[in-house]
Amino acid sequence: MRLPATLIAASLFFAPGIAAAQSAITLKDPKAFEQQLTEMGYAPEPFGAGTDTVETVLHLPNETLGVVLAGCTNGKGCTYAVLLGSFSDLHEVPADWVTKMNVNFDLIKVWVRDDKKLAYSAGAIIEGLPRSTFRAWVENIVDSSNSLANEAIKAGLIAK
Repeated sequence: MRLPATLIAASLFFAPGIAAAQSAITLKDPKAFEQQLTEMGYAPEPFGAGTDTVETVLHLPNETLGVVLAGCTNGKGCTYAVLLGSFSDLHEVPADWVTKMNVNFDLIKVWVRDDKKLAYSAGAIIEGLPRSTFRAWVENIVDSSNSLANEAIKAGLIAK
């Protein structure tokens, strides 16, 4: 049986969980993005106040990532996101190894922080992405960080 469009629209209006689960990712309002992350099962800390960038920490089951919304005006209307992570047990990584990793990895940029810890980041324009595509992006970054850790183990930079 085919339902009238008005009945379908009304059911979505009165079932906000369904509509929310299907809404596209938005960075226009960091608080709305924070709510979307929560609805998706991520555990974001509240976004801090910012002007050009707005930041938070995203707690995943086995990883913690920094989230920076950038290209913002007065903390709103952000245009892209950057996810960042680092390894607490990788210090003083050789520059030639970091360069090699940047050749090998396409999605993440590998670098060394000021405190000499190995770090990685990935940025993207995510405004309007379906939530499933955003989730796939995050999962690919996590997979890449796991692969990076395995490469560090192979290179003898970290104990197993």
